Amino acid sequence: MLNLKTIKKVVTHFGVFHADEVVAIALIIFFIKKFFNKEDIVISRVAHQTEMSELELYDIIIDIGREYDQVKKFDHHQYQGGMASAGLIWKAIKESYNLKGYEEIDSLVKLVDQNDTGEKPSGNFELPSLISRFNKDNIMTEEQNIAFNKAINFVIDMIESIDNEVEIKKEAEQIINSSKDLFNGIVLEMPKFNRLWSHFINGETMKNVEFVIWEDKEQNQWSVQTTPKSIGSFERVGRGLPQVEDMQKYDMKFIHSGEFFACSNSKTGLLKYLKEVVL
Repeated sequence: MLNLKTIKKVVTHFGVFHADEVVAIALIIFFIKKFFNKEDIVISRVAHQTEMSELELYDIIIDIGREYDQVKKFDHHQYQGGMASAGLIWKAIKESYNLKGYEEIDSLVKLVDQNDTGEKPSGNFELPSLISRFNKDNIMTEEQNIAFNKAINFVIDMIESIDNEVEIKKEAEQIINSSKDLFNGIVLEMPKFNRLWSHFINGETMKNVEFVIWEDKEQNQWSVQTTPKSIGSFERVGRGLPQVEDMQKYDMKFIHSGEFFACSNSKTGLLKYLKEVVL
């Protein structure tokens, strides 16, 4: 079991850095802060040839040392399971703290592992390539250490964003579960807006729902949006939201030319528009 609470000193190798150890360290730092509100983590970089007797002085050893024990030593070069240090660290964190709902981090780490182990090269704008670009031409300078820390912070910001989405997604599911069916289930009225609603309302999970509506109190309006065929798809399940000549008749404020979004000054106007024009 990996005990993040006891980690204060992290060590990895010196020289050119890769997404492998950068992501592993970023995961450690982020979840230590999340679970224990600690930020006093010291990261050291030493020569590849450093003996294990010296590395043992650190709390966790990443991508160096030629040993892997699932607790403290995470040099993946002795592991034959297709994971690099990033994957091994992420596996240890997930299992030690029973983490659920982090599919995006799973995908990110898998991409890093595949690149590092030679299974699949990364594209120019995928994470391993982006991390590689942080390296300086002269790796023996202080600039290289600064760049290393910048790369770690870059990944921490990304992980934090993913972590926030995990919480937002949980709220989205609660909102959808308390939503109201309208027009024989073709329209779903959400009690409040959540930007990840389409993770739970789409053509694969709720095939009958073509539109969602909600009250936007900040904009003082009622909004409607079409349902995507799948998460992230621009293709909608059913009908679009057509333009009308008489906007005042339905108290409409705006109808997007792409027919995927519209809004009205009132719920009454929006429902009238949906009933008479759309459905």
